[in-house]
Amino acid sequence: DETYALIYWDYGNGGYISTFDINADASTISTKKSRHRFTESTSTNDGRYPDILKLGSDIYVAAYQDNSSRGIVKTFTISSDGVTVTQKDFEYLISSSNNSYMEYNSMVQVDNNTVALAHSGASSGGEGWITTFNVDPSTGEITGASGSSNKYVNRLKHDNVGGKYNSLVKLGGDKYVLAYAGSGDDGFLTSFTISNDGATITEVQQVEHDDKRGFYNDLIAIGDEALLLAYSGDDTGGGSSYDGYIKSVSINSNGTGITVAKSIEFETSKAHYPRIADIDGNTFAVVSEGDGNDGFMRTFNVRASDQSAPTITSRTLASDNITINITFNEDVYAVSNGTGDLEVSDFAFSISSGTANLSSATPSSITKEGNVYSLGISLDSPASGAETITVNPVSNSIFDLAGNIASSNQSNNSITLNDKLGPTITSIAIAGDNATVNVTLAETAYPGVPNSGALTVNDWVLSIPDTNSIAKLGSATPTSIAKNGNVYTLGINIQGTPDGNEVLQINPAANSIYDALDNISSTTQTGNTANLKDKTPATVQSISVAANNNTVTATMSEAIFSASNGSGALEKSDFAFTLNGGSATLDSPTPTSISNEGNVYTLGIDLSRTPDGAEVVAVVPVSNSIYDAVGNISVIEQSGNTANLKDKAKPIFSNLELANNNSTISVTFSEAVFSANNGSGNLDSLDFVFSMS
Repeated sequence: DETYALIYWDYGNGGYISTFDINADASTISTKKSRHRFTESTSTNDGRYPDILKLGSDIYVAAYQDNSSRGIVKTFTISSDGVTVTQKDFEYLISSSNNSYMEYNSMVQVDNNTVALAHSGASSGGEGWITTFNVDPSTGEITGASGSSNKYVNRLKHDNVGGKYNSLVKLGGDKYVLAYAGSGDDGFLTSFTISNDGATITEVQQVEHDDKRGFYNDLIAIGDEALLLAYSGDDTGGGSSYDGYIKSVSINSNGTGITVAKSIEFETSKAHYPRIADIDGNTFAVVSEGDGNDGFMRTFNVRASDQSAPTITSRTLASDNITINITFNEDVYAVSNGTGDLEVSDFAFSISSGTANLSSATPSSITKEGNVYSLGISLDSPASGAETITVNPVSNSIFDLAGNIASSNQSNNSITLNDKLGPTITSIAIAGDNATVNVTLAETAYPGVPNSGALTVNDWVLSIPDTNSIAKLGSATPTSIAKNGNVYTLGINIQGTPDGNEVLQINPAANSIYDALDNISSTTQTGNTANLKDKTPATVQSISVAANNNTVTATMSEAIFSASNGSGALEKSDFAFTLNGGSATLDSPTPTSISNEGNVYTLGIDLSRTPDGAEVVAVVPVSNSIYDAVGNISVIEQSGNTANLKDKAKPIFSNLELANNNSTISVTFSEAVFSANNGSGNLDSLDFVFSMS
């Protein structure tokens, strides 16, 4: 940051680069590399009209005209300490023929490997040209358009008469402005658009800002739509020297509307070779040669010149979606007086579409390099590549040096996230017989090698998480696999009869399933479960007999129907009774009546003889008569479908035995008897009556 390079032409001795260290308070200047000759010779005019541009971390580009009036571009590396200067490439930019001319050179960087050069293209500063060429920022190799032998990418002649004292600057986006002396040595301002690859150069507008003279131009951008120009114009007093002028210029965002907002003649005697420097965004210094060839410095306040808010001009996303780089068109600050570093709270993220969401709308981190801010992104899951992330300044948070506030609604601030999500399960569907399951993936999948191979049964894991389920898996590995597009049919080994409450879960096996970008499927998925099909028919869970033995109530395990499509009310003929033991008998196995409330059915029963309570009645479905909602048919064999009839037979003497002396008689009843009707109490003598005949 304290090392500077100076390029210059030493008349009659060639062109040179010297480097210097200047400390932070500018109190000391020390030479690091003195007079490194960059020209091929020390001929009189070798090295005229030099300009130097830094491109990359240590690559520098020099443009100049040699002693044979040929335009030359060279690249160098300059070590960070300024001690070593090494040439990397040398090319005749326009032509190697003598008198091809490249005077009054002024370069700007278009992108990381493209340079635009303003220059004249004829003798004595005739013709104005813009020429673009490529420079590898790592090696310094100079190249032109692909497939062309030229060392330039494109050229545009913007003035047929003159192109002297060029000063070319870059504004926001693809907008560039050139100050130069054209026809009649008048002062002109011309705007252009130049594509990032340098292939397209378009003139937008030309304005003649001085109809007398426009020499020694120095143009700087002070905003996306504002410039300052210092130059030497005609001597208004009629002398032979040139007066000094400074002008503030406004321009629209599309390159039109070039307007001189303010013009000051700051020197009426002599002001040659003016150069302007930005001190703090509001104050600008101009140095120039004055009377007696003395040097002069003046300062100007141009506080109101910058009326343009800082804007985001571009954004780039890291391949892993962890950071997004935001480029502003100018330096930005946290305070309106041009101080303070930006913090994460000065930016806000939003996201749309896709599957990933932001863990936080505030960046997780922030770093800065120049006008480029790298912001950390926190996502709750890997991005599918369909998400669009947008970054905006928080309201009243970001300012430029002039105090203009960045809008919270920007353009050039959205970008699509990179696909980092492995194939996901979007749905599963179990076959009606529970033999297979169809698994649909969101994209084409491979078993580890991108774009190659087919998945096998070992790439999947099946489970029924509920350990208390009726049906179980015989194996966590599918029994078979077939593929149709992104739908995989997996065989299932089910043990037991499912009742439909079992939940089958399917996941990719660890490190097994990949997409074409080599993203791995997670072993934890959503949309990957489904219930097994119900294959358990309705059963009689319990029965109860009415106190009067006139009806039997049967409780079914689920809703039942008379048809296999889950419709139709049951009739009495759909049930049958059996009766075993005791005294009573069935008049008919078919119920005499039927009614239901929900899954509870009350069936009328017709009996002969009086039940003694030893009878066991059973309720069974009639074959092929009773179905559940999914068509499972109830079977005759049941459990939990029996109960005893209520005892309605009165107790009787089953045996009498008189003692030998006729003093007592022993009475045996047919069943246990009591003195109360609730089955309690012992009999006494008053409960019996003797009679004799």
